[in-house]
Amino acid sequence: MQHLTIFTHFRAPDLWRHLTGAGVPLEPQENASRIRLLSLLLVLCALAALLDILLDGGSILDIFVVAATFYGLNRVRAYWLTEALRDSEHRYRKLVEEAGDVVYSVDLKGYFTYVSPAARRLIGYTEAQIMGRHFTEFIPTSSREQVRAFYIKQVRDRVRQTAFEFPIETHAGEVKWVEQVVTLITDGRQINGLQSIVRDVTERKQAEESVLIGEERLRRSKERVEAILNNSSDAIIVAYLDGTFQQANPAFNALFDYHPDEMFGKHLALLVQPEYADTFTAALSSVISTGKPQRIEVIARRGNGSTFEADVVLSAILGAHHEPPSGIICSLRDITERKQMEAELRQSLEKEKELSELKTRFVSIASHEFRTPLATIQSTTDVLKYYRDRMTEDQISERYDKIQGQVRHMTMILDDVLTLGRIQEGKIGFTPVVVAADPLFREIVDELRGIHGATHDLVYTCSDPDIQATADRKLLRQIATNLLTNAIKYSPEGSPVRFDVSSDSDCLTLRVADKGIGIPEEDQRRLFDTFHRAGNVGNVSGTGLGLAITKQAVELHHGSIACESVLGVGTTFIVSIPLVFNFTLRQF
Repeated sequence: MQHLTIFTHFRAPDLWRHLTGAGVPLEPQENASRIRLLSLLLVLCALAALLDILLDGGSILDIFVVAATFYGLNRVRAYWLTEALRDSEHRYRKLVEEAGDVVYSVDLKGYFTYVSPAARRLIGYTEAQIMGRHFTEFIPTSSREQVRAFYIKQVRDRVRQTAFEFPIETHAGEVKWVEQVVTLITDGRQINGLQSIVRDVTERKQAEESVLIGEERLRRSKERVEAILNNSSDAIIVAYLDGTFQQANPAFNALFDYHPDEMFGKHLALLVQPEYADTFTAALSSVISTGKPQRIEVIARRGNGSTFEADVVLSAILGAHHEPPSGIICSLRDITERKQMEAELRQSLEKEKELSELKTRFVSIASHEFRTPLATIQSTTDVLKYYRDRMTEDQISERYDKIQGQVRHMTMILDDVLTLGRIQEGKIGFTPVVVAADPLFREIVDELRGIHGATHDLVYTCSDPDIQATADRKLLRQIATNLLTNAIKYSPEGSPVRFDVSSDSDCLTLRVADKGIGIPEEDQRRLFDTFHRAGNVGNVSGTGLGLAITKQAVELHHGSIACESVLGVGTTFIVSIPLVFNFTLRQF
């Protein structure tokens, strides 16, 4: 019993109080130290009591002390283990409740057995609204079966832990994306349920989708650009800022007969004719300095040396946020056909303009040329109507001759118009035959002498009376008559009009010269235009058709006509017609 003297100053209540720590609030670390100390004291007490029992035989008190000691030790350990478990559970729940992630448990059928308060922030439901419900009720219908099948497979295959992303539907109907880590709850052999940690990944998912959408748009944009480049009929070239060739589309090969590798590193100005190089380079510099596109038309040169008219558009490859250009895009289009169409259109417009002018001149000339004869006819018929009984037969006959002369004049005008129209349409009767030139021209001169012999001196010469030519007799007569008539008409009375006929081995030449008013230089360029009359003709009547018909008739014979005139001195027309008509050249 003497071995217990070290504990005699402790009364039983005091010792128990020291053993249990009753009424003393302690921190977890202090509790751990106290339990180790008290456990040691209890063990020492138990050993002392056992020593007394073994050495002295012991007493009931010793036995009680040993029993009480072991009982107290078990109670202290049980108490502190309970407290430690309660404290651990408290800390775990506090951690779960304060965490941003949702923690929940479900049984093997998928019904909630626990859910953390964070669920309300995620989906808008309270714990009470969630408990007892199936976890798939919060998943959109379109994804529900997929998620359910995933976790059935996890349980079936006894996969301890999985991670899966899927959408959920909130109380407000909003769809969010979550990442869920699910761990099997087991007792070693049997699966009792599943515990899940759920994290909101909506923003990340939206960012990923935005990236995917951006990548898809970029891919589609790239495909569209490539499709445009590869299918464009225009040659499209990408060049460096110094104007050197970088790459081109397939149309470049077809248009320029170059392979892109042949042009790599060479200046784009080599693609145009030298005389356009400065224009091209200036446009290129303007694009680089201003960033604004430039459009020019040049003569482009192919690899084989051939050329074509090209429309060129130069534009800068601009970076984002007003960054300097990083390159040049050069687009070239063959506009040869367009230029030809433009030229044809201009010609058509010119012809349209000429036709309009012809119409105006015809109306003006015809109204003048017809008005005078008609007025003469009208006045003459009035005289015959009212004064016939006072006139002699000679006077009456003279009036009829005057009427007939005016009718012939109008008929001649109409014949000239119709003749010119038939010639231009290729519908004129053209019958080349062998014609004895001298007799034909003498006949024409004699006819004109009979009409104008009193006012003009017609001088006719022929170098060879036996000249023969293959020609249309009617048109040859009209050529000579028109030239002689004009010479008489625009020459003063009493002046001579010469008609010289000659030939060489190939051609018949007609030369008609007068000492008349001459033709102004500015009118000589349009001398053979239909209805055109010189500005110095004054009141001399005329239609402006004679020389136009003459030129057309000469060209039908594959001949030529020329004019030499000095204002106020006179005019000479020279006509050359082949002696032998070449039927293989006939075009009408």
